[in-house]
Amino acid sequence: MVTFSRVMPMRLRPVLLRLAGAKIGRKSNILDNCEFRVGRLSIGEMFACGYGVYIDASGSVTIGDRVQLSPFVRVLSADHAIMPSRYRRDWRDTILKETRIEDGVWVGIGATILAGVTVGEGCVVGAGAVVTASCEPNGLYVGLPARRVRDLPVETAYPFEGGQIVH
Repeated sequence: MVTFSRVMPMRLRPVLLRLAGAKIGRKSNILDNCEFRVGRLSIGEMFACGYGVYIDASGSVTIGDRVQLSPFVRVLSADHAIMPSRYRRDWRDTILKETRIEDGVWVGIGATILAGVTVGEGCVVGAGAVVTASCEPNGLYVGLPARRVRDLPVETAYPFEGGQIVH
């Protein structure tokens, strides 16, 4: 388990994650009070991680390029089998899964992404949403459980010029 506090400089945080076994791309920003359970963790370039994020890579977590996780987001890769009542507390019923967050995804504050889910490229997951099933690319997903409420535009060119949005 790797946890970051204010005393650790931001530029050293990706280095510490690499030393713990994670693969992490360039230009990644990880804010204070983030917790990483490093198992099989792979993070792309230009990753932004808000305050209080928790990533459990006990199974496998793959995060693409230009992904932003807002504060207090939870990304999980372990689940439990539903067993008969006398066995439900048994640690051996843990199931490790692969969780994927593809390129260009933004996850809103307090959202939870459950084990085994893929959040498709270009998706936005709304604040407080609980993603229980995979998300198709370029959609806005909100609610509990998260559902697609609208399609998002797909741009081929970068929409910013000189700090202003180009329509």
